[in-house]
Amino acid sequence: FQADRAQRPEITGSASSQPPLAGPGPTPPAPLTAQAGVMLVPGLATIEVIVRRNDTLDRIFRQFELSLTDLANLRAVAGTRAMLDRLMPGEALRFHHRDGSLIGLERNLSLTEQLRVTRAGEDFHADVVARPIQARTQLAHAVIDSSLFEAGTDAGLQDQTLLELARIFGWDIDFALELRSGDEFTVSYERLFQDGQYLQDGAILAASFTNQGREVRAVRFVAPDGSVGYYSPDGHSMQKALLRAPLEFRRVSSRFSTARLHPILNRVRAHEGVDYAA
Repeated sequence: FQADRAQRPEITGSASSQPPLAGPGPTPPAPLTAQAGVMLVPGLATIEVIVRRNDTLDRIFRQFELSLTDLANLRAVAGTRAMLDRLMPGEALRFHHRDGSLIGLERNLSLTEQLRVTRAGEDFHADVVARPIQARTQLAHAVIDSSLFEAGTDAGLQDQTLLELARIFGWDIDFALELRSGDEFTVSYERLFQDGQYLQDGAILAASFTNQGREVRAVRFVAPDGSVGYYSPDGHSMQKALLRAPLEFRRVSSRFSTARLHPILNRVRAHEGVDYAA
């Protein structure tokens, strides 16, 4: 099997460690060869495709020389077409095949659900399988020296958790102008795992932020109707009429760095700040 990296989606993969998804036969032997990131075994191959912009199943099937008849039969399975037609760039699809004949397919529909398709003769059977997630509580503490994001990264927090932290306290602290060296924060938050593998940070459960000697605390509360809010220990909502900053930022477009390649001058220069894209 030869893949053209210039024309085909990014692929990674390995030989299946499980027996074939359909049909009798011995367990495949150890992998013999690996080309373009795809491990091949006699009679059975597993391909993992990273979806790129404008990719469709039809395009992927053609590029990897998978059976278009199998694709038509697959899309004819009740309820399956809607779960396969809209692919998202960056997601991974896993195909199991024998000489281009589709044996099985896996696609993660969400963090907690996976679509699994298996072959039975000339037909396909589709199931939505639960993917349990384990949430572990983690405590992080950081003292700000240069920026919120540098301190948070050193404490092991992801950008989305730091943005959520800034959103929670955005009615009490202006994170663009009021932060000072020596400010500190403590966060109790969830880390999400699946099959023992870390996925991403989860919700912030409680947090405290000391800004210029003034401490502000917040606790997460889930109402009976399922709505989520953050409140001070005395029960007042953290969300007030006005934000302290003129605009709520959403992501970091450029980090603090002592050696950043300047996007205009094309020279290495210090970037003594953190840019937020609104």
